[in-house]
Amino acid sequence: MDEAKRALEQECPGLISCADIIQLAARHAVVQSGGPFYPLALGRRDGFIINGSLSSGELPGVDSMISSIIKIFRRKGFNEMDIVRLIGMPETLDVGLWTLDYN
Repeated sequence: MDEAKRALEQECPGLISCADIIQLAARHAVVQSGGPFYPLALGRRDGFIINGSLSSGELPGVDSMISSIIKIFRRKGFNEMDIVRLIGMPETLDVGLWTLDYN
């Protein structure tokens, strides 16, 4: 990320944020793996302060139990299939398993 940001800043200072780089890289990976091309809303600004406590509880941790992940994303309006897709589980997963505490 740092190398990409430095290179872009040299060519077009202040125009492309780290968030935009991540979005573009993710879309490129999807397209390269055979998935669809999709439009992106670019133009986010990078923050000047990094403070994980500001997002506390907004996103699951790397060691979160599936029950915690479900609670967090249900509060945001996601259903089970949305959550399965979001965290990268195969669509063939039996949604009934989601009621158990799998890590």
